[in-house]
Amino acid sequence: MEPGVNSKPTSIQIRIDGLTQNGRGLFNDVNVSQIKIRVSNTSRVVAGEGSLTKGTSHWSGNLVLSSVGSLRFSMVALDVNGNVLYAGTASTTVVDGAIVTIPAAPASQSITAASIINPLTIRNIGAGGSIPITSSFLATGITEVFLVDSTYAGVDVGLSTVNENPALWEETLWTPLSFKTPVLDNSEHEFSGNIGSDKAIGTYYYATRVKLKGGAYVYGANGGIWNGTSNNNGVFNVVNVPTSLAIIGDAVGGWANDKFTLAKDSDSSFTAITYFSVGEFKLRTPGTWGGDICGKIGLIGNTPMAGGITAFPAFNLYQSSSPDNIPITTAGTYILRIDFLKGLIFVIPVTSFGLIGSGIPSGWAAQTNMTSDTLTDTFTFTGPLSLGEFLFRASDDWDLAWGSNHLIAQAAAGIAGFSNNKDNIAIGIAGTGTITFNGRTMTFTHP
Repeated sequence: MEPGVNSKPTSIQIRIDGLTQNGRGLFNDVNVSQIKIRVSNTSRVVAGEGSLTKGTSHWSGNLVLSSVGSLRFSMVALDVNGNVLYAGTASTTVVDGAIVTIPAAPASQSITAASIINPLTIRNIGAGGSIPITSSFLATGITEVFLVDSTYAGVDVGLSTVNENPALWEETLWTPLSFKTPVLDNSEHEFSGNIGSDKAIGTYYYATRVKLKGGAYVYGANGGIWNGTSNNNGVFNVVNVPTSLAIIGDAVGGWANDKFTLAKDSDSSFTAITYFSVGEFKLRTPGTWGGDICGKIGLIGNTPMAGGITAFPAFNLYQSSSPDNIPITTAGTYILRIDFLKGLIFVIPVTSFGLIGSGIPSGWAAQTNMTSDTLTDTFTFTGPLSLGEFLFRASDDWDLAWGSNHLIAQAAAGIAGFSNNKDNIAIGIAGTGTITFNGRTMTFTHP
């Protein structure tokens, strides 16, 4: 039997402080039409619920409980239309026949927390894409026990092109979020939905708002209730994923001409393996500075690519007419990956590039390095091969390995790390042979 659960029901009396005694404050509020009570144990399992009846001098009612011990009592006082007027909560140890007093306060004082849970960072989406959003709020005396769906509260998300107090946003900018069943050990309630799918290319700010039925809105932001200083609106960009993308800059030969056009390896990402000098670079539509240019807006540090474990250096991707240049502080060969949906630019140093597999002299136990040509960004291996299979791999890292279907696999895996869902590449001869890889086009040849 669960601790605190009786084999027989327990009967208690409920007293609402300020509502149950004639002449004491809230009892005289003629707008209160009903009072609902719900009781739960420490595991948030409902132990009893019911309603109080208003008499000539007090509200009263008996409640039958399935549990005793440490319990939490919550009440809401509603008007005839179901609007929440007052709320309260009390935690106490209950024995059979106890009288429990619950303090009541105006519902307008009940919402003490409201915030955006996800996403918390700047996000980019392609036109027609969307971002999942989750918001939470705490209403003292209500969310601790009651499942606060649309019966008692409403939560909306608002989107605006203006970064300002969301209370100033027009009503047409708000849409409802859907209630999520709360986590058992969390008295805050969550609402969720998706945003952005109907938005044109541009920058958008978002916030949430919550109110108890009939009450005033409280506005949630990143960090808590919106205050315009520490707790601010979220932001995302709807970006135009280009059909082609070229690299230019003094880190790749100068600002006069593109070095090359990158390989597009999914609907929303580009990848290349190329040599960089110390300097800076940007990405643009091949041959023109017109339109959006891709650069950075801040370094986010090391982060794994989707599906991987290793954390790689990355910048936040920014599209505009004049984004910040992307710096290279150490000359060498790098994997460059531009992920438009994640809004990230990965610039990953390559310490070695080679082959691994049953058709390669070192087998699956070790990487056999290829010879690199930094002027053309090509890699070559000539040597003994066996009937078998192999993969390409960089820096002895399985998160930087890929095979014959890397284009399809990365698209299906949500523009993930090179190691996702790759097919081994079959070698059709036994004997001396040559394998090549072109880092600019991400294509290869083999026997």
